[in-house]
Formats: sequence, structure tokens, C-alpha cells
Amino acid sequence: MDKLSGILIGAAIVVAIVSFFFVNQNNDIIISKNNSMINNSINNSIVNNTNSTDNIINTTNITIEIKNSAFIPNIITIKKGQTITWINKDKSTHTITSDSGTELSSRTLMENQTYEHKFQFDGTYEYHCEFHRTMKAKVIVE
Repeated sequence: MDKLSGILIGAAIVVAIVSFFFVNQNNDIIISKNNSMINNSINNSIVNNTNSTDNIINTTNITIEIKNSAFIPNIITIKKGQTITWINKDKSTHTITSDSGTELSSRTLMENQTYEHKFQFDGTYEYHCEFHRTMKAKVIVE
């Protein structure tokens, strides 16, 4: 019985050690995700995904990046009165231009230049880049 007790105690210790490392790895993943969320918060661009196509923005200052010839995110939902800042992270030039109307009409943005717009009215605002017509995105204001 002493030999069996020793084996059981040894097995329990191994299980405890493995469990500790497994839990610690999960905590590291959570910490990593939280650090990412903190960095996004600092950049004023926390996005809560509600599904694969819509992103609801809960901060007062919203940043949309222009990167790899795309608007990121390309579909967002915001509240009336919120301001969006677009920043061009590409080497090529881009614009933010309304598909219809003149609500969104930026100058040509060079790398790291920005364009800001405060949305005063409810509605759906579809826009594109004047130089790259396949770059399309949408802002939904509620």
C-alpha cells in the first residue's frame, strides 16, 4: 500500500503542475488580449464585433485606418455626434469621398495624414477612395 500511495501522490503532483501551467497559459492569453484592448483604447479605436460585417464603436473618438488599400474597419455603426478620424497608413495617396452627396470629401491624404468628420445626422454614409474605386466602406449613424 505504501508503494501505491507514493505513486498516487506522485501522480497528483504531476497533475497539479500540469494544471498550473495550463491555467497560467490561459491567463497569459487573457493578459495578451487585454493588453491589445488597452492599446486599442489608447488609440481611441475599441471595436466590439457584433458579427462579421458590422462593428459598433463605443468611444467618442473613432479611428479608421487606411491600410493595404482598405478602410479598416470597412463597416461601422456609431452614434449621432461622434467623430471619425481616418488615418492613411499606406504609402499611396487616398481620399474619403461620399458615394453620393458631399458629406464626406477629404483632400488627398498622403501617408500618415488624417481627415476628421463629425456625424450630425442619422443615416448610412457609403464612401470610397477617389483614386481606388474598389476601396469602399460604410458608416451607419444611429
